[in-house]
Amino acid sequence: MSDVYAPADDEISLRDIAVKLWRRRGLIVVLPIITALMGFGVVLLTAVSAKTPLVHYISLTAIENGNYPNGVLYSVNDIVSPEVLDEVARRMGLENDQKFADAIMVSNSSPVTEGVVRKYADRLANQKLSSPEIDAINTALELELRETSQRGARISVDFKALNITAEQAEEIAILLPQIWQKIFTERFQILDNTKLQNVTQRDDISLASTRAVLEANNYVLQMQNSLNLLSNDSRLRSLQLDNGVTPSDLARAVASFEQLYLGAILSRNLNNDDDLTAFYQDDLRLQILQSDEQIAGLDDAIESVQVIISGGQPILGNSSNFAGDRMQIDGTAIENIIELVNTSSLSDYLTALYDKKIALINQRSDLNRQQNKIQTDVKFTADFMLSAEQNLTDLNRDYVTLLRKARNMNRANIGSLHQSLGKPYVIGGTIPKNSILIIILAGLIGGILAMVMALIMPYSKQDEAR
Repeated sequence: MSDVYAPADDEISLRDIAVKLWRRRGLIVVLPIITALMGFGVVLLTAVSAKTPLVHYISLTAIENGNYPNGVLYSVNDIVSPEVLDEVARRMGLENDQKFADAIMVSNSSPVTEGVVRKYADRLANQKLSSPEIDAINTALELELRETSQRGARISVDFKALNITAEQAEEIAILLPQIWQKIFTERFQILDNTKLQNVTQRDDISLASTRAVLEANNYVLQMQNSLNLLSNDSRLRSLQLDNGVTPSDLARAVASFEQLYLGAILSRNLNNDDDLTAFYQDDLRLQILQSDEQIAGLDDAIESVQVIISGGQPILGNSSNFAGDRMQIDGTAIENIIELVNTSSLSDYLTALYDKKIALINQRSDLNRQQNKIQTDVKFTADFMLSAEQNLTDLNRDYVTLLRKARNMNRANIGSLHQSLGKPYVIGGTIPKNSILIIILAGLIGGILAMVMALIMPYSKQDEAR
């Protein structure tokens, strides 16, 4: 009977397991410590190799429709142009090499982009949406994302690649848009109004010769156009000289001078029989002929657009079905909406053609008036010439002063090209968030391995002697 309850030879009792583990207690203690240290080393290696760039968002306050205030096309790469990077590197005491350029990246982005995406994601979560509605939401999302991103810029500085501190990277991120604004406003004058930027100004004007009179005539025409620009600008029309003269006042004075003085002087000089006056008269005739051809071409284009618009079909019609307060739009209605948009675009195009035609007609009228003046023979005294030159000099002095005031006001109104959206910050951290968990798991794995090894390792003579 006693043999029945005796343990088999291949059975291992809990006592034997405990004895084996106790005899290998050194291994069980040391191995988890080693694996925990290895886990700590992995955490440090990850922290060293991880990319944690410093990011700075800015708002582009003076960029409209992708253009600078002077109409020049804006590019996000302007912020990291060679001139800007050279100055930033010089101020930071760094070398502007390829490594420096690669470590600084700028892209069109905005911190509100994530909110825009979340807003449209909530709309798309509605499972009852039809395919046209989903396409419309996606199109709206794309447009809003594009508009949002174009209103801001994201500056990223990889300070580890540059072997600098996060504080130095923060200084670079703040300095970069400031240098960009300084260089592009001073060197490239991107804050000036486009139409005013190309306006020339002269200090000396003479009416002593035919050539001088022709130059004065062109300059006076430019003065009139520039003063009209100032008078029609809601911000600049309030400009005043010390004597209270406004752009509108000066424009009337210049027009009066052109009628009373310059017209007569120009007519007399253009009656001279020389090569310069002959060339000027031929040029006037060619300009009038060119205007006639351009107006005729616009008439053809206007007629074509009118035919296309008049041939359009009724929009929507019976393709819209109403249920309660909600309108269901089918595929035919969507096509009609597209046609409506196209027709609207053609209407805008037609309006632009009419505006261009009116401008050409006014230009041709001025050319005809100049040509008719040549046929008039006018005589006047030397005092009349002196009075005319003095009058023109005074008008030009006031004109130049107003022009400078207008340019300065344009710069003051714009103020800055950008505005910081918060303080620069580092993405992520140098130490992984789950670093403690990694070390603990490494220690646990080491403990399990130690116990397994303690159970399967054969006894040595030293173990049997214990």
